[in-house]
This record gives sequence, C-alpha cells and structure tokens, in this order.
Amino acid sequence: RHWAEMVRGSVGPHVAILSPEVPRHDGTGGIRSKRWGFRKRDFSDYVNAGRSVAGPFDLIVIDGRAREACLEVALEQLAPDGIILFDNTNRLRYRRALARHREKLAIHRDVGLTPIVPWPTETSVISWKVPEAYAAAGSRAGVGASTER
Repeated sequence: RHWAEMVRGSVGPHVAILSPEVPRHDGTGGIRSKRWGFRKRDFSDYVNAGRSVAGPFDLIVIDGRAREACLEVALEQLAPDGIILFDNTNRLRYRRALARHREKLAIHRDVGLTPIVPWPTETSVISWKVPEAYAAAGSRAGVGASTER
C-alpha cells in the first residue's frame, strides 16, 4: 500500500494503481508466495487484480509477489503485440514458469547489476511468438488476448 500511494501521485489519469488486500492464508486454497516473510499470506486477490481492469494491455510489468501466478493472468491480458517485463527471471521458479509457455512466447533475457544487490540479476522481455495466431486462439483457450484495441 505504501508503494501504491507513492506511485499514485507520479502517474497520469490513464494509469490504474491497484492495491488489493493480502490477507493471512487461512490454510485452504489460495495463492501463496514462496518469498520468505510472505509465505503465510494469500495473494489470490493480488494476482487476480489485473482482471478487474479491461485489457488487453500493451505493457505488463511483473515485479512483486506470487509472480508465477501473475504470469498466467498477464498472458490472458496481453495484447497481440504487447510485452511483459518480468523481473528477476534468473530465479529457478520463474524460469520454470516461463518454460511452460516456451512454444508460444519469445523471451529476450537481459542480465545486469542493480542498485539493490551486489550481484547480477536477469529481466526478461516477453512477447507472443506469433501475435496474430495467439490473439485469435486466446479468446477460445484462455490464453493471449483479443484483437480489439
């Protein structure tokens, strides 16, 4: 919430800042984060918040909690020629999430240093391999995005 409030004053009216509740996990179902310190939270509303805003989107940034589940929602909302910027894809769990979609996604990986940690990290720029094919199939298969803009 603190980050959302800081950013809210820095963006224009065309940007939606969502800050859904992340309650304690009640022990049944839900979407969990594997990040230490966040494992006892349910990120279901957080992950699904993007579905509350009409897409498709030209740019989706994944850099928070429960990123594997966020990727699945992002693929449903991604425009045919849109891109996903997915941070820290050097982490094994994120590589595995991307590998499940390797046949339909073009993934460009960039490795470099950040101001936060003293070792290199990786950010991936992701797009559809065949935008028109996945846009048409997405509405039927629950993957991709419609061709409406």
